[in-house]
Amino acid sequence: MQSLKENIKDLTGVAAVGFSDGLPLSFHDQQWGALPEGYHPPPNAPNSPSIDCRFVDEGYFQTMGIPILQGRGFAITDDDKAAASS
Repeated sequence: MQSLKENIKDLTGVAAVGFSDGLPLSFHDQQWGALPEGYHPPPNAPNSPSIDCRFVDEGYFQTMGIPILQGRGFAITDDDKAAASS
């Protein structure tokens, strides 16, 4: 995928390249259950809250024109030991 990104980046008029497994606000059948820390749903609650997930690469936010207001974006070299913000 990295070589594909480089080829796209070299095209005339391309300012940024990023990938996602789905477009924002589009139907995407990948939801995960999520509960705020310390919250315990009442017994027999009909549905637990869920979040709609998208997987994106390190160029996604720049490509979409989404500013990072606090902290930092992520890099292809990030792993589970990477700093949360810098």
